[in-house]
Amino acid sequence: IVNEVIPFKKSPLPKWYHNNLGKNETVIPPWKPIKLKDKNIVEVWGRRYVFDKLGLPKEILTSERKVGLLKKSAQLIIRTANKKLTFSPEKFTVKSGDAKTIITAESHCDNIKLIIKNTIEFDGFVYTELKLSSDKNIKLSKFWIDYPLNRKYVKYYQPTNLESPVIPATGLKEPVFPFSIYGQPTMKGLDWVGDEDRGFVLSSECVANWHPADSDNEFELIPQDDVMAWRVHIIDKPSELSKEYNIALCWLVTPIKPNNKWYWVRAVSDGWYPQKKKSKKEWVDYAWKRTQWLVKRGIKQAHCHEPWTEIMGYPGTFWYADQVKEVMKAAHKFGLNYCLYSQHVISSIAPEFTEWGNEFSLSIPMKPAFNRTPPQTIYFCCKGSSWSDFYVYKWTKMVKDWGVNGIYLDGTFTPALCTNPYHHHCEYNGKVYPARPIRAAREFAKRMIRANRKIDSNFFFLGHSFDPFTVAFMDFYFTGENWFSVTKKYEMPLATLRVLFSRQWSVPCETYRIANVEKDYILPLALAHGISTWTHCGVEADWYHIPVWKVWDKFGIEQAKFVPYWRKSPSVISSNPNVIVSYFKKPGNILLAAATAKRKIPNAVITIDLKALGLNPSKVTVTTGLGVPIKGIETPIDGKLKLRFPEQTNSYYFRTHPPKEMIKRGYYIWIK
Repeated sequence: IVNEVIPFKKSPLPKWYHNNLGKNETVIPPWKPIKLKDKNIVEVWGRRYVFDKLGLPKEILTSERKVGLLKKSAQLIIRTANKKLTFSPEKFTVKSGDAKTIITAESHCDNIKLIIKNTIEFDGFVYTELKLSSDKNIKLSKFWIDYPLNRKYVKYYQPTNLESPVIPATGLKEPVFPFSIYGQPTMKGLDWVGDEDRGFVLSSECVANWHPADSDNEFELIPQDDVMAWRVHIIDKPSELSKEYNIALCWLVTPIKPNNKWYWVRAVSDGWYPQKKKSKKEWVDYAWKRTQWLVKRGIKQAHCHEPWTEIMGYPGTFWYADQVKEVMKAAHKFGLNYCLYSQHVISSIAPEFTEWGNEFSLSIPMKPAFNRTPPQTIYFCCKGSSWSDFYVYKWTKMVKDWGVNGIYLDGTFTPALCTNPYHHHCEYNGKVYPARPIRAAREFAKRMIRANRKIDSNFFFLGHSFDPFTVAFMDFYFTGENWFSVTKKYEMPLATLRVLFSRQWSVPCETYRIANVEKDYILPLALAHGISTWTHCGVEADWYHIPVWKVWDKFGIEQAKFVPYWRKSPSVISSNPNVIVSYFKKPGNILLAAATAKRKIPNAVITIDLKALGLNPSKVTVTTGLGVPIKGIETPIDGKLKLRFPEQTNSYYFRTHPPKEMIKRGYYIWIK
């Protein structure tokens, strides 16, 4: 027998591993510290949550605390084989803080103890943990939670694609985790219900230990007179549980944060990409000229997509660092936020891939998502892994070293479903189940904001994604890439636009425009919803986007009141229900946007009550947004102006004329 000692040198952990960047519990502006009005009453911006003695919400006020979203207290329905369990309150404790407040209620029924713990965060997010315990195994036949929402304010649910989001009169049944994107499980289901102004967000991070009768019907919307009950089916059938049983839910109420400015973001996708073969003088000159070109057009935020780095989605570049630094130098000089592309991924050619790929990944074995050039395979990563440490550390380093002042978030804040056992999100009976790491994604978003804005207070978060639990952490978002799935000539449900681009999300936004949803179809619809469409720089920006911005600036749109078509203003009426009309109102001025979701443009007469809008019928002028007179306007009769749609509303002029004419013509109709 020979004994041989072989020296082993353990590699030191990287500096980014378990770093503390952005981990402090500070309130992120514009939110304010949580207010504890009483031991069971918590106030965050615009909302008040009142909890009953069991720890369930009994009152939810939103919209500046003026609208009651609950009709009555949430109901806990728990049954054994023989009876319904009625719990008696025992203890109620509160631990208050500026960024986080914890309310815990303890109660009992027979030999079963119930603990409900609510952790409320400064943006109104609530994580509710329910724990049942006993001295022997718990046997239940039913475990439901009902949230009896005010039906007056519950008209829609969040659409998973572009189907109509109108809640059927008979209600709705949905699974918690319904479908996937890009071959990876991604939560997009029944997250939210509400109307155009407010709503209720509800989900769970894991349903492994739920026992519903039908796994496709874990969430149910039940119409009941003036109530829309959102029922959570945790247990529907006889189930023997352990001595301790835990489940948790996440919820949030909209609107989420104060935002009085909607039209300040002037963002485009820039065409600049690093050039490996160009000389230094060539790419330095190009970077400065390109930046000046963007700023001259009124663009305030631009982003470079994937090819700014040779490693797709990587927070850094080994080939183009000098070029990136030059672009950032020019951006700072001319007051431009230049956002670099990011995504929650790891590339097979990233230096960290071999050692950390399995730990970062959403699944084991790792599942390829797509490929890129130079040759590399891309894998999605989990925010609940050390990938978050890696990304926060690397990104803040770019902000310090290169002056990067913005990030393009391509799903980067989205809590995608994870099945990686390394992350221990969701285990039950020794088995790992899919989990949606909502809190981890939110913590990652907060860390990114705190860490990067500590270096640059104007650092910009541009989101190409939408998730109701994280969208408010962005400065701007656009969504609709899933419109790739629609066919040409698809007619968009208007309610879909009202839900996805609602002001209740508290973030300026735009629609995403792709080939199957043409520009001349989606742009008028976007304008009628008080937004515009995402665009690329070049002639598309010159023809479609910049004329819109010019109208906004000339009109003074931030000081105007937006009156959308769904308010059914008696002052502006369309004769055809398929033609929608919204307008912005200032003293002596009306900016009108008309559109249709129909592919075959219908005719309509739009009647504007000038007197009701404070305009003088004898002196009124009608032009396009940039002052081109509208032909054939008839003299108002009884103070009412009539416009023929579409020929007199400027909405579809660019369908039959060269689009470049819109540079001088502008969009909208301006009545003054």
